[in-house]
Amino acid sequence: MNLLAYLLAFILTFPLIITIVLYYIGKLKFNKKWKAIHFATDWTTILYIFSVSIACYIIFEKSYIGIIIIILILLFILFLIVQWKTKTEVILRRVWKPFWKTCFLLFFVLYFILIIYGIILYLIQNL
Repeated sequence: MNLLAYLLAFILTFPLIITIVLYYIGKLKFNKKWKAIHFATDWTTILYIFSVSIACYIIFEKSYIGIIIIILILLFILFLIVQWKTKTEVILRRVWKPFWKTCFLLFFVLYFILIIYGIILYLIQNL
C-alpha cells in the first residue's frame, strides 16, 4: 500500500517526467512527433490539474479545488459558446479537443509558476 502512495505522490509531484515518458511511448507507438506530443498532453492534462491543486494547497494552505472546477466549467462553457456562434451546431468532440489542449497549456504554465513561487517562498522563509 505504501508503494502505491509513493508512486501516486511521485506522479503528482513530477508530472513533467510522466509527460516526457508518455511522449517517448507515443513516439514509439505512432512514429510521428506531433502525434506523440498530442498523446502525451492528452494523457497528462489531468495530472497537471491535480498537481496545481495540490501545489496551491501546500503553498497557500487552502484548498482551491472548487475554484479550479469552476474555472474548468466556465472555460468549457466558453468553448461551447464559441462553437455554437461560429458553427451553429455544437459537436462535443470538437469542443472537447481544444478545451482539453487549453487546459493543458493553462495548468502546465500554472504548475511551473507555482513550483517557482514555492521554491522562492521556501528560500525566503528558511534563510
